[in-house]
Amino acid sequence: MKHYQLSLWNWVPFTHKGRFHQRSCSSFTLTLIAALFTAALAQALPVKDPALLGFAEQIDRQAHNPFTLEQLSACVVEEKGALVLDLYRVGQTVDGRTLEASRLVGEVCAGPWPFMAAETGYAYRRFRLDKRLEAGQVELPLKGLFNLNINSEAWTDTASVLVRLDLRLARKGADEDLMCADLPLRFHRDAKGLHRLPALLEGPLLCKVDSRRPGDLTVALKTDLPAAVAVEVEGVGTTPSKADGPSHEVALTGLPTDCPLRYRVLLDGCAATEWLDFRLPGAKGKAVRLAYFGDSREADGGGDRAHMGINLHALELLLGQAHVQGAEALLFGGDLISGYTIWPEDFRSQLQAWKQAALGFWRERPVFTGIGNHETLLRIYKGKEVDWLGMDRWPYATQSAEALFAREMCNPENGPEQPDTELPGYAETVFSTRLGCVTAIFFNNTWWYNEHEELTGGCPQGHILEDQLQWLEEEIRAADADPACRHILFIAHEPPFPMGGHVKDSMWHGGDNGVRPWRLAEDGQLVALAPGIVEQRNRLVRLFANSPKSAAVLAGHEHAYARLLLTPETPAGDPARDDADGDGRLCETGESCSPVPGLKRPLWFLIGGGASPYYAKEPTPWASWWEARPDAARGSFYTSQEALLLFDADERGMSLRVLNPFGEEVDRVENLRTP
Repeated sequence: MKHYQLSLWNWVPFTHKGRFHQRSCSSFTLTLIAALFTAALAQALPVKDPALLGFAEQIDRQAHNPFTLEQLSACVVEEKGALVLDLYRVGQTVDGRTLEASRLVGEVCAGPWPFMAAETGYAYRRFRLDKRLEAGQVELPLKGLFNLNINSEAWTDTASVLVRLDLRLARKGADEDLMCADLPLRFHRDAKGLHRLPALLEGPLLCKVDSRRPGDLTVALKTDLPAAVAVEVEGVGTTPSKADGPSHEVALTGLPTDCPLRYRVLLDGCAATEWLDFRLPGAKGKAVRLAYFGDSREADGGGDRAHMGINLHALELLLGQAHVQGAEALLFGGDLISGYTIWPEDFRSQLQAWKQAALGFWRERPVFTGIGNHETLLRIYKGKEVDWLGMDRWPYATQSAEALFAREMCNPENGPEQPDTELPGYAETVFSTRLGCVTAIFFNNTWWYNEHEELTGGCPQGHILEDQLQWLEEEIRAADADPACRHILFIAHEPPFPMGGHVKDSMWHGGDNGVRPWRLAEDGQLVALAPGIVEQRNRLVRLFANSPKSAAVLAGHEHAYARLLLTPETPAGDPARDDADGDGRLCETGESCSPVPGLKRPLWFLIGGGASPYYAKEPTPWASWWEARPDAARGSFYTSQEALLLFDADERGMSLRVLNPFGEEVDRVENLRTP
């Protein structure tokens, strides 16, 4: 049945209105196919299909990014010695609209990419020349970049640039904003004019570093035109890519560790990047400096704070601080993008924008990305019971948020197998890596998203199932047994102990222990898959605290920086003791609020929400308890500032410094291992 479901889905194409479209079929045949398909799909799904319950699927939502970078790249053509953007070539938008190219207007600007490439370690963008887009066409303002008073890169014949396209749809009264995208281009100049060369549409990105496999590294990239791709490491050799298409992951092995190295990317045998410096993080057991933050979806303020679904402004500031401060790797806690889209290509475009924004850090130092609740690719419904019901998009194997995130990102692939093929997988959203003396373990508590899991099945924000718990147990056991591992950091998006903005969900849900995952059984009824959210959270907390090497649990979701020292005395909610009125909600007015049962030692819980719309602090049992103590500052701290967390770890301990985007120190803990 599952094979039938997927093959039928791929065989019959859809229009943007969600209807079958096949010229050779009669309307009766299409209706019959649709009915059979819906029935087959419903039988295979682990959730109730809302369409069969009377909900109407909302398929008229516009994409955040109506065009992909690949579509825009294909519109750049050579014409009379110039490179021209011709949007008459773009065709349909990713959400199925057909926009009249003659009504596409906007501004186009260009500058070297990266700016001052021979002098800078951290790649950043800077634009110099601009031109107005009229009626869907414009000559790109590139020739002037060779002028003597502008040519910062000392180009003679070959240039690498970034073209910013601010696109609008002309309307009477006021134009409609469509998108603002940055398009990398590379070209050659001769007596006949400009000639386009293959360029890096994405990357290069340093991935899959693990001190348990010293000397191994993957360089991920994507080209805009077909090209032979290779990565050259100075003094080591050149490794060609084995991929045929535009996406490449070039695996390098046997590299020297703990020493400076340089590499560059070759396209068709020619250098497409400057020599880039990098150093693999310390070998097993060595000291290391790591950076952490999360949440870089769009923020208020417009401009670069709302760029293709990301807060480009804050993201570049925080990554620039991480680079300047000498972080050897970045751990990112999810909510890279705004998400909440029904269009796979829109979801992918937002992740592309994030990778492009992170290039300044990522091209020289590895990045590991967790997944958040805004990494959502949905089916959205409306019905009598609720106005908005969003569910993880199926077929899960090809169109779920988890599947597309794994395809677009470049994370380790050592997470748990998903034995149930009817559910989304864990690939590249649940994994571990060793960076020097630190083991970083990413788990996924935004998996199989459903806004109303109690109606149709799915998993609420913050919950995890038994298979992840078992995998975590195994990872902790292995780290505890390895003398080269001195400290463990746990990373997930939803905080176990929220403190502002998301007290109503996360792993607390306002103390409602009735929140849990539900699955459709063979008899058509929904059955619970796990204990309540607070019970499962407490199990997880005990599991982490039981390891003598646990240093901290890192989360995001709340767009602020918060620090909590959870002790065996801190009130946090115990379903067995704190529900006096029996309504399933814990720690309400008049009820007690107990510590986590069985907790044997203190453990730090840190929230680094980074670069999204800010939240203020809210009352919680754990923060209020600390605030009433004379040593309040030791155990609880909260600020709405954007923040970068820096961890310095060696065999003696792990310290924490917290900086705002301008390098000011916000907080400090001398040793997380001795709270």
